[in-house]
Amino acid sequence: MFNFIRFLPKTESLQVTLVYIHRFMPIFLVLGVFIFSYFLLKKPINGQQYTKVQQIAMQMKYPHAEVMATMLLQKQQVTTREYFRLLHAYHIEQKNIKSYPAIQLKPLK
Repeated sequence: MFNFIRFLPKTESLQVTLVYIHRFMPIFLVLGVFIFSYFLLKKPINGQQYTKVQQIAMQMKYPHAEVMATMLLQKQQVTTREYFRLLHAYHIEQKNIKSYPAIQLKPLK
């Protein structure tokens, strides 16, 4: 009836199935990790993290991080992705600032 379809013997179909599983399983795993991390980054932050955002917004040592934190506090809900971006900007700014020109001490004569 279906002469145009070639049916494989049982051993060959099992081997083909195993080959496809070995080829596509890593792809599915990586895709699953990406999807899982996407949903984790869309989740809102908890109270402890919100307190950290408030502390960064109140400090005056790092102005770019302060502005970013103030903008986040104006939002209704802060996502984990935005929180991590704020922390990254805060640490980069913290690392790059070595000295302040307004605080240079002149030696007494």
